[in-house]
Amino acid sequence: MALTRREEAVDEIKRLKRGIMTVTILGEASLHAAHTSPRRGLLTALERRGYSTNERWVLCALWQLVAEGLMFIDFTRGNEHPTNWSDSPEFWIWVLTNRGERLARAAAEDVEPDDPEGYLTLLQKRVPDLDAQVLTYLGEALRAYGSGCHTASTVMLGVASERAFQLLGEAFKKWLPQKESEAFAETFDNVKRNYINKFEEFRRRIEPKKGQIPPEFSDNMALNLDSIADMLRVDRNDAGHPTGRVFDADEAYINLQVFARYVVKMDGLRRFFAK
Repeated sequence: MALTRREEAVDEIKRLKRGIMTVTILGEASLHAAHTSPRRGLLTALERRGYSTNERWVLCALWQLVAEGLMFIDFTRGNEHPTNWSDSPEFWIWVLTNRGERLARAAAEDVEPDDPEGYLTLLQKRVPDLDAQVLTYLGEALRAYGSGCHTASTVMLGVASERAFQLLGEAFKKWLPQKESEAFAETFDNVKRNYINKFEEFRRRIEPKKGQIPPEFSDNMALNLDSIADMLRVDRNDAGHPTGRVFDADEAYINLQVFARYVVKMDGLRRFFAK
């Protein structure tokens, strides 16, 4: 089915955002600007890489990058231009922020919290049947991070982690022999038991079964499951209660990156138990 004009514009603006970051981080835009103007230099750099030079779309992409905290207009430069240079978009110098530079340097296969849509797209490729609730809470965590609400992001990520464990526990319960399954269910299905009680019971019962589990999941289980789950749980509890702890951008960013690897492992183990 052919794209509508609006859909075409949305898709092209998404591409342009990546293109603008690329030609900026590589210095291609400023190279061409040296002989003309920042505006013309950017358009020339984009055109040479095969991107659209529709100026309305380019402006939309630029302002979206600014709104997302990935670019800014540097008014401290440009003294070589006329005194009214800052009043003319022709001479505006668009610069990547630290977050923008980090995203521009990221590899295509990297799961990047600073690109929420790309993050979710890559994660859903790695976990094709990603649970709707996990996706909802994770989306909230990414939006909170992008808005600078790092404590809120931490809470939502902790909820997403707990939901991923619920799914794993359900599959594990069905995989266990009947008597062991019933014993596990006494803790796992008990609404009066908290998350950590249930996780500890899961780990206690899975430990003697590690020989029956593929090495990709059983190896380094303490690192891949215990430490990450504990970190996300503790951070969520600290963020969700009046502890006074404040989470910064770096902590929220790292947690989101770690969660992406963690949930892939969790889902792989869940699918193994569900076979």
